[in-house]
Amino acid sequence: ELTAEIGRGAFARVYLAKQETLANRLVALKVTAAVTDEPQKLARLRHTNVVPVYSVHDAGALQAVCMPYLG
Repeated sequence: ELTAEIGRGAFARVYLAKQETLANRLVALKVTAAVTDEPQKLARLRHTNVVPVYSVHDAGALQAVCMPYLG
């Protein structure tokens, strides 16, 4: 469930969302029309300054990357 838009850039928008299927936890959902391999690259990184990727969803021409909300 999308709650609010919390960021916007040249290629994507980031929304605060509730992940209803997992304890209604708050997540950041990055939605872009430019489907890339960025989530694959991020998933390989382990660093305190890099947010982990929970999941990736493709819906037609859109790609959504679900990440923890740290705000």
